[in-house]
Amino acid sequence: MLRGKTSEDATPVIHHYSHQGELINTWPALPCPEDHGGKNNFLLEIFIDSKQFLAVSCICCKETFLYTFLSGDVHSVYKGEPGKETVGPQRMCLGPDNTILANDGSGEGNSVVQFTWNGTELVMMKTIPTEIKYPYSVHYSEGRVFTCSWRDQVICAVDYTSGETLWKVQGEVRGKLCYPHDMCTDTHGRLYVADGSNQRMLVLWASTGEVIQEIDMQGLGAILSVAWCSTQPHLVVWHIQFGEDKKYEISYYNIT
Repeated sequence: MLRGKTSEDATPVIHHYSHQGELINTWPALPCPEDHGGKNNFLLEIFIDSKQFLAVSCICCKETFLYTFLSGDVHSVYKGEPGKETVGPQRMCLGPDNTILANDGSGEGNSVVQFTWNGTELVMMKTIPTEIKYPYSVHYSEGRVFTCSWRDQVICAVDYTSGETLWKVQGEVRGKLCYPHDMCTDTHGRLYVADGSNQRMLVLWASTGEVIQEIDMQGLGAILSVAWCSTQPHLVVWHIQFGEDKKYEISYYNIT
């Protein structure tokens, strides 16, 4: 598991954890020379042609970097296309055929952008429309692109090929306004949505959007991110405790 973080001295770093929560390694500052309050460290581990890379996006500079996982050598920088409005790639996920999907954090901001790697640079392939204005997170699974926004309390699924909206969940979910921050899917067709402010994890059927369960995570603070570990299997949850001693922590939940 990889997690970007801004340290106490405002230096962006990357922490690499094992699936057991042990810190394996820490990388120095990310390729973007600016700090931006830690907004330049949304990460994605990706294998292309059996080689391991790390993708890092900076919404403030509207750039995406692709560099080798171990050495940190930068292989590609996406800075938009000449003559076209530059998108602001923010959170990312793996798309089909070793592509990268990123929600657009600038411009009209109501789409998901797909990138491919041609061996030397990241190339924007297409945009996938979504009804959500400035989607905060993006996830792909089995032909569906999932986006969500805590600002508008909405979770949405669109068809990867057509861009057609398949389902949308908005507003109150099981008695509380939903503030979704991140998503992941498991191998059983379930979509896990981190409902940050409510300290819970919502579980939906990825195919229909039907809410089938909520997992109480009271005491963890704000739930910021979630990932699925298929080898265990369990949920990996990243959360923050606010207060005088602000702490970022990782928790693990066994799922049956």
